[in-house]
Amino acid sequence: MRARYIVIPVVILVTLAATSFWVYRTTHRQPEYELFEVHRGSVTRSVAISGSVVSRERLELGFLSPGIVKSVAVGVGDQVKAGDLLVVLDTVVLQNQAAQARANAAAAQAMLRKAQDGLRSVDRGVLDRSLSSAGVALNTAQANLQDAYRARDIEAENARVALDNARSAYNYALSMFNSSQGAISGSAEIARVALSNALLTLNYAQSNYNSIYNLYQAGQATVYELQQAQLTLNNANAGYQSARASYDAAIRQSTVEQAGASSNLDAARSRLDSAQAAYNVAVVGADIKVRSAQNGLSAAQAAYDLTQAQYNQASAPAHSADIDVASAQAAAAYAAARSIEAQITRAKLTAPIAGVITDVNAKVGELSPMTSAAVVLETTGDFLIEANISEVDVNDIKISQSVRITFDAISDTKLNGTVASIDPAATVVLGVINYKVTVAFNEMRADIRPAMTADLEILTDQREDVIFLPRRVLKRTETGIGYFVQVLTSEGIEDRDITIGLMGDNEVEVTAGLNEGEQVVLREV
Repeated sequence: MRARYIVIPVVILVTLAATSFWVYRTTHRQPEYELFEVHRGSVTRSVAISGSVVSRERLELGFLSPGIVKSVAVGVGDQVKAGDLLVVLDTVVLQNQAAQARANAAAAQAMLRKAQDGLRSVDRGVLDRSLSSAGVALNTAQANLQDAYRARDIEAENARVALDNARSAYNYALSMFNSSQGAISGSAEIARVALSNALLTLNYAQSNYNSIYNLYQAGQATVYELQQAQLTLNNANAGYQSARASYDAAIRQSTVEQAGASSNLDAARSRLDSAQAAYNVAVVGADIKVRSAQNGLSAAQAAYDLTQAQYNQASAPAHSADIDVASAQAAAAYAAARSIEAQITRAKLTAPIAGVITDVNAKVGELSPMTSAAVVLETTGDFLIEANISEVDVNDIKISQSVRITFDAISDTKLNGTVASIDPAATVVLGVINYKVTVAFNEMRADIRPAMTADLEILTDQREDVIFLPRRVLKRTETGIGYFVQVLTSEGIEDRDITIGLMGDNEVEVTAGLNEGEQVVLREV
C-alpha cells in the first residue's frame, strides 16, 4: 500500500513535466521557411493563342465570263500538276464569233489594199456603166414629162380611189395599234416582276450561304448545312438566269410586237400620205403634174451630174487620210478577232500550281459558277498557321518572333515556328476586335494536315543571364507603386525593396535590390 502511494505522485509529476516541456517547445520553436536562392537565368514573356493549319497557297479558280460547263476533269482529293486541265467551257458560240471576226478582219484588210492600190480597171468599168445609166435616166425623165400631160385625168381619178382606200387602211391599223399596247405592256411587266422576285431570292440565298459559310469556318455549321446552302444558292442562281432570259425574251417580244404594230401604222400612214399627195397632185391639175415631171427631169440631171463628179473623184489618186482610216479599221477588226480567240483560250481552266483539289463547284451542263470558285486548289506538304490575336496583345507581336507550336491531334509534338505576317486590318470575331497572325513552320512533319488546331506560344520578350525570382514571391509596397520581397538574413527576415525589369510569364527580372546567393522566402512551412 505504501508503494502505491509513492508511484501515483511520481506518475503525475512526470506527466506534468512532459506537458510543460511540449507547451514550451510549441510556443518557442524557431519558424521554418521554403526558400529560393537568388541566381541568374532567363526570363521570358509570351502570348498564348490557338490557330488553325492552312495551306501556304489556296487558289480559288474560276472564269472571267459565264459559260456552259462542257467537262470537269478533276474531283475533290485529286492531285494535280501545274498545267493540268481542270474545267472546260463550251465554245461553240465563241468559235462562230471568231470565224465572223476573222472574216471581218479579212474584209477590212481588203479595203485597206483597195485604198492603197487606187482605182482598178474593173472599178473604172463600173463607173462608166453608172454614168451611162445616169444618161439613160435623164432621157427617161424627159420622156416622162411628155407622158405627164396624157395621164393627168386618169391619175386624178385613180388617186381619189387610192386615197379612200388608204384612209380606211390607216384607221384599221390605228385601231390595231391601240389595242396591242395593253397586252404588250402586261406581258413585259409580268416578266419584270418575276425577274425582281428571282433577284431577291438569289440575294437571300447568297446572304444565307455567306452566313453559313462563316459559321462553318468558325466550326458552328456542318458540311451538310454548307452543302444545302450551296445547293439553294445554285438553284436561286439558275432561277435568276431563267427569269432573266424570260424577261429578255418578253422585252424582245414586246419590242418586236410594238415595232410590228408601229411599222404597220407607219406604213398605213405613209400610204395615206402618198395617196393624199397623189390626190392633191391630180386635183391641182395639169400644171402641177407637168411641174412634177419637170422636177423629175431636174433630179435626173442632178443624178447624172453627181455620177460624173463621182467618176472624176474616183479617178483621182487615193488620199492619205483614206488609207489611214482603212488601216485603223483593219487593225480594229484584227484586235476584235484576237479578243474572241483569247476568250476561247480562257474557256479552259488549268492548274497554275501543283497541289490537291479541295472543292469543285463546276458541273457539266450547268452555267459556270460566278459567285463562287469553280475549283479550289491548295498546296500540299507546305503549311502555315493562322490565328486571331486580340487588340490587347497585338502590339507585343512582331515579325520574326519565335513561336512554340503544339497540336491537340498529335500528342507529344512540339515544333518551332516564326511569326511571318500580321494583318494591318482588324477582324471582328463575335464582337471582339482581333488581328490575323500568320506563323511559318521552322520544321515540317508529314502528319500535319490542314484545319488542325494548333496551340501557339509566341515569345514576345526574353532576358538572358539576369537575376530573377518567381513572380509569386513579389509583394506590393504600401504605396502600391513598387515591389518588395522577404529575405532571410543572419539576423532574421528582412523586407527588401527591389527594382524589376521584364515581367515574364512565371519569373520576373530583378535589376536592383538582390544579389546572387541570397535567400528569398517563398513561404513559411
